[in-house]
Amino acid sequence: MAETRPLAEIGQDILSAARNELYMHLPYLDAALCALGFRAGDGVTVSLATDGEVLYYNGAYLADRFLRARTLVNRAYMHVVLHCMLRHLAKKQGRDARMWDLACDAAVESILDGLHVPCLEGANSPKRRKFYGECLREMRVLTAEGIYRHLLQQRLTEFELAQLELAFFVDDHGLWAP
Repeated sequence: MAETRPLAEIGQDILSAARNELYMHLPYLDAALCALGFRAGDGVTVSLATDGEVLYYNGAYLADRFLRARTLVNRAYMHVVLHCMLRHLAKKQGRDARMWDLACDAAVESILDGLHVPCLEGANSPKRRKFYGECLREMRVLTAEGIYRHLLQQRLTEFELAQLELAFFVDDHGLWAP
């Protein structure tokens, strides 16, 4: 009879494998890749979330991403690490939370889309490329702060905003400092 393992345990193994693969391709980020501890996020998140010290995860979410493509887990892990490295968590205060979350996700994903590292390939969509192009007409480097200003100027409809959120969604920002 086959032995079944809890999804929390499987999720931890998936994250460890992603961290190891990222380290093999990006060894200069070793301290950043190992900075977050892992904890099952039952009741905390349905995807991934961080408070800057712990990476909370949903085992089912990670298993699904891993089965679709291992690079999706690698990208998600690196996405969260980049949020921490760029101090997105601490800069949220005083900003429109929804716009700031989207701006941070777009900034981080633009970095990942531009790295051209094999273990991170595969998520750049036409919707993303179009958005990057619009932003690059106003700024030379895509930063969360610049993208945030761009989004505020756009006066997007609820539908347009939801489409952008869907194009860039990877993690839950609910644990970020208000």
